[in-house]
Amino acid sequence: MSVYAPLEYRLAQTKQNALTLSFEEIEALLGRKLPQSAYDERIRRQWWANTDTHVQAKAWLKAGRKAKLNPARNEVTFVKEQTETGVEGALLSLAALTPAARSLVERTCQERGVDLGTAVALLLNETARSRNEAFLDRMDRSRSRSIYSSVSSVDLIREDRDGR
Repeated sequence: MSVYAPLEYRLAQTKQNALTLSFEEIEALLGRKLPQSAYDERIRRQWWANTDTHVQAKAWLKAGRKAKLNPARNEVTFVKEQTETGVEGALLSLAALTPAARSLVERTCQERGVDLGTAVALLLNETARSRNEAFLDRMDRSRSRSIYSSVSSVDLIREDRDGR
């Protein structure tokens, strides 16, 4: 049995999406002190890295969590790793996303305290809104060149959008 099995068990049993534990709380769970490398400013980020080549990281990874170190407070937030979500019948696989897109979705989950599906919806809505605004701006610039109508199509689109 791994020294870190009690940590794995605690993380697996927790229903919260994120659980923050101080180093002291982790040590109490383990019944022993963490190694010096967990504290050492030069190498502690490597010790808390989310890689399955480290025995301690296997504990939180097996529990479906990722560790987020807060070195200023000597605490770690273990965030539930979500790999798939259903969005109105559609299945989103994080594996299909680029690393940058996955990072953006995960960061949105943490910053806004929402689940994966909600984070994806927020990001898509923001993108659609931004693209719509860019389209309206392009239409507005071309309005002065229109010979077909005295009423701007941009004004009509905005009126329709704002009327909802």
